[in-house]
Amino acid sequence: MKFIFCFLLSIIFSSIALFSQCPHTPKCPFDSCYYGGDGLTKATAFQLWTIEHLMELRDSVKKSSHLIPIVWYNGKHFRLMQDIYDSIRQTIGITHFDAYFHGGGHKLILALKMNSVIQNELSLFGGTSPLVDSLVVEGYVIGGNTAIACGSDSIFHVVNNANVVNTFTIRPYGNYAAGISRINFGHIHNCINNGSITGYDRVGGIAAQQGNYHINGIVDNCINTGRIYATNSGRYAPITLGAGGIAGVTFYASILNCINVGTIEGENNVGGITGYIEVKNATLINNISYSFVKGENAVGGIVGITRLTSGANQPLLPLTNISNNSNFGVVVGEEYTGCIVGKNNGGNISNNHYDKQMCGE
Repeated sequence: MKFIFCFLLSIIFSSIALFSQCPHTPKCPFDSCYYGGDGLTKATAFQLWTIEHLMELRDSVKKSSHLIPIVWYNGKHFRLMQDIYDSIRQTIGITHFDAYFHGGGHKLILALKMNSVIQNELSLFGGTSPLVDSLVVEGYVIGGNTAIACGSDSIFHVVNNANVVNTFTIRPYGNYAAGISRINFGHIHNCINNGSITGYDRVGGIAAQQGNYHINGIVDNCINTGRIYATNSGRYAPITLGAGGIAGVTFYASILNCINVGTIEGENNVGGITGYIEVKNATLINNISYSFVKGENAVGGIVGITRLTSGANQPLLPLTNISNNSNFGVVVGEEYTGCIVGKNNGGNISNNHYDKQMCGE
């Protein structure tokens, strides 16, 4: 009778925006139970203590994703309460996870591996999250795009120590690999990537891509120490692809006060901070690169290549401001190589600093 009662309750509450609060005792196996408050604020966030809690959350998100517009976890807060050393082998929210995740400075171990040739987006959090903060991630991601999030409005104080290897090469125009975010449409602040990041194209330590033609993104006060390696950067679409220590490619976005010390290697459009930047309404200010940057065409200590967008469909926006950046690393390339910018097709470049002996200018 008790089992039947629990089963009926689970059916009733699985389709509404509620999480059961359970004591630290065995619970109904069909019940999504978390400890803590109501999830409405960070102070009353649902508390995640074990790998089982994370997998319960993952399963519940997966089941609820088809109940749009009634999705129980939208806007809810979750807090990791301790380090979890059991490996996480499945993405939380394959298509979306519209919730706030507070790591509390704790650690998670990833063991994510692509199991399908069409699974080209693989990260801890799928889709777009309003906020991910104060989290440390270790382990590996193989065959996917990012270690932390597919995308997020805000990612603050996150450290990635996981190695990312994107083996997906069927889509030569869209192979994203990064330590923190696949595509940043929001604000990434005070994040660090220590992991080695390898991909086909659009490869960056913090973000694979910054913004697009319609939405800006900001990365500030971030650090990359990991090796960035793009096997085919800029080969098939040389004007929009690249590899960089902070961002692979940058559209109408800003990179401010960031540092790169990781080695950057690619084919074309390779930069210490970003490989490619759209030179309208984008900003690169006060960034420093100490890294070894190597490529073939359009290789720069700060930016590989700049491009001035033209055409009737593009808005008239201010030109990119690339200023007060410093390069103290070695730059090696065959054609269009520069201490600051490898190949400049427009934009305002001023008051940047570099050592001529290090980059051959």
